[in-house]
Amino acid sequence: MTAGDSSNGRTLFGDVIDARAAEHPDKVFLWIDEQSCTYGELRTRTRRTALALQRMGLGRGEVVASFGRTSFDAISLMFAASRVGGVYMPVNIHYKGDYLAHQLRDSGATIILADRELLDRIEACIDQLPSLRTVLVTDAEVDRRIGHVSVRGASELHRDVAGEELTAEPTPWNVPSCLFYTSGTTGMSKGVLLTQHNLITCAGLFNRNYGIGPEDVQYSAVPLFHISGAYTSVITVLVGGRTGALDTKFHVSTCWDRVRELGATVFFGVGAMVMMLWSLPPSPEDATLPIRLMLTAPIPADLWRPIEERYGCEILTGYGQSEVVMLTQMIAGDDNVPGSSGRVLDLFELRVVDDEDEDVPLGEPGEIVLRPKQNHVMFEGYIGRPEATLGQMRNMWFHTGDLGRLDEAGNLYFIDRKKDAIRRRGENISSFEVEKSVVGHPHVAECAAFAVPSTLGEDEVMVAVVAVAGQTVDPAALADHCAEVLPRFARPRYIEVVAALPKSVTGRVQKHELRAIGVGARTWDVDAAGYRAEPARS
Repeated sequence: MTAGDSSNGRTLFGDVIDARAAEHPDKVFLWIDEQSCTYGELRTRTRRTALALQRMGLGRGEVVASFGRTSFDAISLMFAASRVGGVYMPVNIHYKGDYLAHQLRDSGATIILADRELLDRIEACIDQLPSLRTVLVTDAEVDRRIGHVSVRGASELHRDVAGEELTAEPTPWNVPSCLFYTSGTTGMSKGVLLTQHNLITCAGLFNRNYGIGPEDVQYSAVPLFHISGAYTSVITVLVGGRTGALDTKFHVSTCWDRVRELGATVFFGVGAMVMMLWSLPPSPEDATLPIRLMLTAPIPADLWRPIEERYGCEILTGYGQSEVVMLTQMIAGDDNVPGSSGRVLDLFELRVVDDEDEDVPLGEPGEIVLRPKQNHVMFEGYIGRPEATLGQMRNMWFHTGDLGRLDEAGNLYFIDRKKDAIRRRGENISSFEVEKSVVGHPHVAECAAFAVPSTLGEDEVMVAVVAVAGQTVDPAALADHCAEVLPRFARPRYIEVVAALPKSVTGRVQKHELRAIGVGARTWDVDAAGYRAEPARS
């Protein structure tokens, strides 16, 4: 199998790893900070991890979760789960409380790989996780029980048992092998089921259309618990047979030094990262960067060409979401239009429609809908939610919930989220989940969370809150509460106490009115107040 090829249509992760290890076992597959793993080592790591999962009795279709920072253990787990019929699920390391318990309970996770410093969060909700059997703790030698759960050291994943062979059947090409949770906007977040065929097929098109070959080196600093991190930073690298570099933290001031050190020719980052780098003082060294491609979205269209000129690279973007890993894509070297997301892939049909599912005139905004031309090239449904899955497939078209428009050349332009999701620093945030957590404060009766513009692009989180009768809401005290119950990225920057929330005659909160008002004189700005609420672990 040549680099980037998925032509047989039924390739598994294990097949790709074995092929890459046979072609060039000593080539570096991935750098994580200063540590590297070759393709040969990846094959060994994945096999040992698969054998460990087999010993632990991971059943067909059972979920194994990763709750920790970017690591080779997590990557090996992703590929190993499918070798023994399981499903891999990453969990955002900022999750705690209801956020964490919901995903682990909803997925039915049976085994969790967790960083040692995050174990107490699992312990706090373990009584709500009846399916959980085993927790494997990184950097710790432990063997104990917490209730019904066995807690052991993650070193078990590395153990080589002489003569032991894989006997479990791998996850088939057309059966889900990965589970990524997408932020809920009108309810709790939903688990998106993806097949290996889906991810490998899209990765092959990613490499081909962007013109990325096995000689390239790709750099990113996007966490693995995002589908963009797992797919773009790991799976496309594996399918392409190239070397990737995945830093555990993004440092604006030293990012370009790191790119030069690695000789990276491809840079992948979310829009906020690019804008932070753009804000650095111009330097003559900008023109000496080795990158030839910058893969990102979204950035302002008027800065597109200036960024390309400053760094001597080509900017390429695409559009997708967890349910449809990649729907549109620019083509390297083509006459791409700044601000667009490229054209639809051959795998799909795409339309832009009104609320009645009728096509809107060319150039007019509407909801982006699609349907596949092939089997198993988009998600297989939401785990445990057949009604929600069918609800998204209205009139036999998948409704993305996003607004966009098409031009005469077929370029798609993303406009906004039709629903009330918020995107901040590359994170998709559920306004519903923020509101649920904020209302947990004893003085808050009602809350509406919504997006306001950020100077870095994307959004900031703002909440309008109504106090319980006879009580007052102190913004600083509410910020303390948010620091305890919300992940850092979801904590509101802006807090405003209002007498009442604007509502329709049916009682639905009119968030468009709140967004139109935005930040005002009575709004408490966490950053401007110099406020920093940080619990011991956040």
